[in-house]
Amino acid sequence: RAMGALLGLPRRPTAVFAASDEMAFGALRTLRRAGLRVPSDVSVLGFDDHDLADLLELSTVAQPVAELGERAGRILLARLSGGKIATSPAIVGTHLVLRGSTAPPPGR
Repeated sequence: RAMGALLGLPRRPTAVFAASDEMAFGALRTLRRAGLRVPSDVSVLGFDDHDLADLLELSTVAQPVAELGERAGRILLARLSGGKIATSPAIVGTHLVLRGSTAPPPGR
């Protein structure tokens, strides 16, 4: 729905950064149904590097899922055993995975 709303704007965006790859998949579907070409007309970038992102040629921001899972597991085990563990926001590295859904913006 959000992609449909963006397409209804007087000045359509040349790129969309979705909060997750799943949301980006929906944006890809909406753009293609509207007859727009990705990335020639609109670039799409996701976040997560979902298993389907490679198959759908979605450019995405990858995060270290295994590292995040290990951190969460350690916190859970510590809490289950009655231990107290100090938690703070985790800063982890991400990296850009460029595939076929992004390109320089089209000329206006």
